[in-house]
Parts: sequence; C-alpha cells; structure tokens
Amino acid sequence: MAMRERPSQHRKRAICIAVLALSAMSAGAARAEGGCPPGMVPYSAASPTACAPMPSSPAPRGTAGPRWASQWGALAFDAAAGIMGAASDTRSKREARRVALEDCRARGGQACKVEMSYRDSCVVVVAGDRQSDTTTASSAERAAEIGLGACEARRDKRCQLYYAECSFPVRER
Repeated sequence: MAMRERPSQHRKRAICIAVLALSAMSAGAARAEGGCPPGMVPYSAASPTACAPMPSSPAPRGTAGPRWASQWGALAFDAAAGIMGAASDTRSKREARRVALEDCRARGGQACKVEMSYRDSCVVVVAGDRQSDTTTASSAERAAEIGLGACEARRDKRCQLYYAECSFPVRER
C-alpha cells in the first residue's frame, strides 16, 4: 500500500518543480557578446550585466527615394494666320514659353501669343470646323478623349486631333 503525501509536502514539491522549470527556461535564453541579450551590448566594463541597445548606424547618404525634375511645355498661336508653335521637355515655364514663341515665329507667325503652358503632363490641340481647343491631362490618350469629346459636344464638324505632346518629369537620381 502506497503512502499518501500530506498536503504541505505536495505544495512544497509543486513549488520546487516550478522553480526548477523557471530556472531551466531562463538558463536556455541566448546571450549575445558580453552576456547581453540579442540586440544589446555591454556598456560598462565594471558591471558585466550592464547592457544597452546596439547603436544603429546612420543611413548611407543618397538613399532617399528617387528625385524627379519637372518638365514644361507651352503652345503659342498666331490666330489670324492659323500658325502654332510648340515647346516640350524644357526645365522651366519661362523657357517653354520662350521656345514656343520662337517656334511660332519661325513658322511665319507675326502676332504669336502663348496660349498655354503645362507641366509634367500632356497637351493636345483638337480642331473642328468652327474652333479649336487645347486640353491637358496625365496622358495624351486621355487629353485627346477629353478634347474630342468637347469638340463633338458643341456639334462642331470634322473634329480632329491636330497636335499631341507630353512633357513628363525626368529622374535626376
């Protein structure tokens, strides 16, 4: 016949088992150099248990995302003569306007005026029998769709795409 343990002995045995289990678990924890846990380093030679987070190294220079430079375009018209000048892929609005005026004059325009400038997008000129429109959008296809739609909505005859160009940003780095 087996001997029955008293409740106090049973409690002592449970406590001993729990202490042993906790000791075994903490003894198995990995330690990095100098007895510190992973991601930590010792920071004092006087105390082997003094640990601090590992210093993070600064990010290398130039690791920020890409840098983009805007590109400009412009359209100039001599309405009386029916002449248009254009500029695209220039670095500034001012340069785009200047180039468009020069292009209009080089084509024979006498009274050229800049009618529009655009940046990082596309432009189209849609002409019908009665009038023409300029439209900008994120793509030449979308600008043409809008321009032709406007021409047809005013019931203009023979709506046609006359000019399309894009000036998209360029990657600098």
